[in-house]
Amino acid sequence: MTSCVPTFLFFGCALLYWAYKVFRGPTYKPGSVAKKSVDDPSTFDDCSLYSKTTDAGNKWVMPGQINIFYFEPSIEKKGITPTIAVHGGPGIAPQQSWKLFSGNNNAFLPNFFLYHARGCGYSTRPFHQWPTPGKMWPGIQTLEQTLGIGQQVADIERIRRRLAVVSGQDIATFQINLIGHSFGGFISTLYATEFPQHVRSVVLLEPAGVMKLPNPQSDLFAMVRNGLEGNPHHLDEFDDWFREYMDFSTLPQQTETTLARRQFEFAQHYDRAAPKTDNESLPPTPMGMIGGMAAYATFASMGMEHDYTTACHDRLKDSTFPVTIVHGSKDMAPEDVSRSYCQLFPTTNVTYKIIEGANHFLFDHPDIVPIVQEALTMK
Repeated sequence: MTSCVPTFLFFGCALLYWAYKVFRGPTYKPGSVAKKSVDDPSTFDDCSLYSKTTDAGNKWVMPGQINIFYFEPSIEKKGITPTIAVHGGPGIAPQQSWKLFSGNNNAFLPNFFLYHARGCGYSTRPFHQWPTPGKMWPGIQTLEQTLGIGQQVADIERIRRRLAVVSGQDIATFQINLIGHSFGGFISTLYATEFPQHVRSVVLLEPAGVMKLPNPQSDLFAMVRNGLEGNPHHLDEFDDWFREYMDFSTLPQQTETTLARRQFEFAQHYDRAAPKTDNESLPPTPMGMIGGMAAYATFASMGMEHDYTTACHDRLKDSTFPVTIVHGSKDMAPEDVSRSYCQLFPTTNVTYKIIEGANHFLFDHPDIVPIVQEALTMK
């Protein structure tokens, strides 16, 4: 079983071609979530749910019968700005919280909330089979509207509101810290673009190179294949998997389980190809933590061609919150991918860090602790 799960699984010509056939352009556009929260507040959120959780106590109740799972903070302190952590994927939920941030024995970050995005992990999965079995359309549209980027960004705003109410603070002025890893870094950036007034600080760990597509630098399939070229047997296995993976004509016949299995199998190929580093070993991530439908909903949101850089830059040009971007020197993705996020924010707001010897999973590297501590105390 794989020792770690890659977190931006969707690059490469196969998925881009599929997105072209379904949605050439993106259905999500920066600013659309904030606009909906103002223009249609009753469908965006339900204030009667702000202080409500499930019987288990660690799931926020959202509109549309969606429950969002979160790990209980190891340390809770009044008056401390909460930190919302956004995992990667799309749809790759961690089985346990990031121990360097929230472990019972060595936690350093109070009010730390790592949650599972809708459609994966222990959060609600609204579809167990394709919404329109046997037909691509309108099933893909239903997936996008329910599990796509717009809803993922909106969930962060809904979480912020719930934390404000529980802490007795004013929703209008309550702020959060954001830590986003890989695809979660992309989502965190989009949230900051939509709601900059609600952000206290942002930390991006290896943010995914999908701010603009197509992007040859971020073709993870090609990177993995290159990493397997020294082992003909593994390379043949990858090519066989890839041929099956790119047969998108079968999507309407797939289920949540079969689509999750495709992603899980890719994780095994990624592990074989990834450079060996000094990160601690991550525990195996079960296939049950992976969201199959959620991943494809995200692809539909982005489409084949989009460029969010200008829109994000324009909306963030007057932002004042500090931004820290961190890259591992042994990540499979090139450093230019992480650096590309610097241009989205005012130059004076950005701090860029490199952790030597670290791979993609920076939240598991001990050097990340002082970086995050410094980032969250900046003003």
